Amino acid sequence: KGFKDIGAQVVAIFDNDPEKIGQMVGELMILPLKDLPRVIRRFKVKIAAVCVPEKAAQEVADLLIGYGIKAIWNFSTKILDLPNDIIVQNEDITRGLLGIKHMLAEKATSER
Repeated sequence: KGFKDIGAQVVAIFDNDPEKIGQMVGELMILPLKDLPRVIRRFKVKIAAVCVPEKAAQEVADLLIGYGIKAIWNFSTKILDLPNDIIVQNEDITRGLLGIKHMLAEKATSER
């Protein structure tokens, strides 16, 4: 199922890299971080995905919470220190990839 099928929508993508700002990802233009509060207010955003390096994750999460975000979908490897009223879902994609690689290796071994 896509996000729209569950009543969710990606409304914006942000980056602090000047070379990425202005590029398109599907139908969305990558925006500068300075536009974050305006977009959150305009679209009444409550959930934000954090897809940044570990060293930047806490700062980004704190920024998002300061702008009114109530839930964070965390794709970084950082365990975030968040207020109790903030919902967080941690997704460890590295661990997922390791799991897939392990299953693939097991399958290859069993097929010999």
